[in-house]
Amino acid sequence: MKITEPIYGLKIFSFDSGKDGKHILFFGAIHGDEYAGTNALNTLIQKISNEEIILKSGIVTIIPVCNPKAYEQDVRQIDINLNRLFGAPNKNTTHYETEISNCLETYIGQCDYLLDLHSTHEKTDPAFLCAESETGEIFEFAKVLDVENIYLDWNKVYSQEDYCTEAYAIKCGKIAITLECGHHDRIDVAQKAIMNSLAYLGIIDGSITKSVTASNIYRFEQCYTRNDGDEFVKDWVNMSELKQDEPIYKKADASFFRAAKDCVIMFPNKKAIIGQEFFFLGRKD
Repeated sequence: MKITEPIYGLKIFSFDSGKDGKHILFFGAIHGDEYAGTNALNTLIQKISNEEIILKSGIVTIIPVCNPKAYEQDVRQIDINLNRLFGAPNKNTTHYETEISNCLETYIGQCDYLLDLHSTHEKTDPAFLCAESETGEIFEFAKVLDVENIYLDWNKVYSQEDYCTEAYAIKCGKIAITLECGHHDRIDVAQKAIMNSLAYLGIIDGSITKSVTASNIYRFEQCYTRNDGDEFVKDWVNMSELKQDEPIYKKADASFFRAAKDCVIMFPNKKAIIGQEFFFLGRKD
């Protein structure tokens, strides 16, 4: 095991089998208050170190806490959303997360596969992952992770250039997936995805564990940002089904924004600040 601490208490754990194979990189706590991935990755580090898990080929690099200061303070970020900085031009060099992103980009450049583990604050939030398309190596990797819900067409609704870990890694020619494990206590979702990915790549012996017979496919269709005075009519749960004309939120003028057709609400964020993504609408295949 090789441990590197380049900046700000960032710890990189690298395990080299000594044999040719794939190099997989695991990220946890890109957002400091999301710890399902971190807990699962710390367990992985311990098991590889204790030889409870034996690597038969390739390299495993683990960064269990990608945003150390935010993690210590149990906040999403210190200065700016770290997951909007990867490959971004004209980064503000005074931001703490800028230096972190520059460092993490180096490790993305060295891997073949990236699995970035996130989690959410609501107990009812389901696990899901985002995939670039429904064909090709990325989608095959997505299916191996055995997650019930797969999101597609993010690139069609995100109006800006995408500077998240996954998008940056794909631009660099890597196979990359962002996995939202559900609530922070869903360590089991992260652990299963980790072990399945290692088995799939032949890094460890063992078979892929499958509990999901077929994943639900959801497609993003439109993004809505929050304006001053906007308030949801209820605490929406991610992937809730909406009927045509159903009210979604109340505006400052007391009028309601309603669904134009039957759809699903995705990523509802009642804590969104003005100008930030408030929610997305999409459909289930």
